[in-house]
Amino acid sequence: MRLIYLLSFIITIFSACDSSNRGCTDTWAINYDNYADYDDGSCIFEVDVVFALDGNAAAYLNADDYATEVEYYVDGQYIDSDYWNSITGFPFAIPGVSEPNCYESGYTSFTYQWTGSNNSTFFYQAIPDGGIFEWEDNVTVNKQFSCVYIPLTLAKKLEKTDVSLSKNNKINKNLKNISE
Repeated sequence: MRLIYLLSFIITIFSACDSSNRGCTDTWAINYDNYADYDDGSCIFEVDVVFALDGNAAAYLNADDYATEVEYYVDGQYIDSDYWNSITGFPFAIPGVSEPNCYESGYTSFTYQWTGSNNSTFFYQAIPDGGIFEWEDNVTVNKQFSCVYIPLTLAKKLEKTDVSLSKNNKINKNLKNISE
């Protein structure tokens, strides 16, 4: 019986000596725990995203008598809308020249949040009312970017997505567009 008590005591002592702190060990996570020495998979990441029509897409929608709004969806959930203005038309930006910042007035921005690793992929749709086309694509984001810019471009034919980085470390994309 003494042996059982002795073994129980030894196991209790060794269990109490286990000083591993579980938590998020990724420094890019918003819940990073600098005292954690074991990653328990609880890391939460977020990045800001901004959508903007390019000049050609805005001009095309401005010429459409029925297009008054572009709705944005991420993973099937409504995010926000851009609206046609009788004086300025739809808001637009020029990729590589006048790229918008996240949460800049006049553009649709949101914060995307995920768990697990420091990169994730989401599906988005931009749907103009009255317009005869829509944009949709899967975008992979990485926490090393603070703001991801997604330009919605108008081209003469459907093209595959082409991803590159701008000088500001923003993701530039040529997305699915209208066919001629």
